[in-house]
Amino acid sequence: MAYPLLNSALAKQDHVNWELWVNPRGQFSAVAKPGSGAQSTHFGDVAHVVRLMNHATQSDALFQGWTEAGRAALRGLHTSLVSRRIQVAAGGKSHV
Repeated sequence: MAYPLLNSALAKQDHVNWELWVNPRGQFSAVAKPGSGAQSTHFGDVAHVVRLMNHATQSDALFQGWTEAGRAALRGLHTSLVSRRIQVAAGGKSHV
């Protein structure tokens, strides 16, 4: 049975086992790629994605592979990682 993706758009496509899809309400679904052995599931909302990004490193795969639909869902938000990078670039110290 296919995972329900009514009105959803591909948001992120670089993960080995899953693709992330987002619906108009900002709810993300992790859809298992065929043959991966993974299970499709609800991933979380925009706030959940931002929380994950707040705990990620700059090189983390979470920051890679976003489609235009995924970027649009996150547009206008920021994470502490971005804030720390701006602070350090301005001569401040990161407290991470």
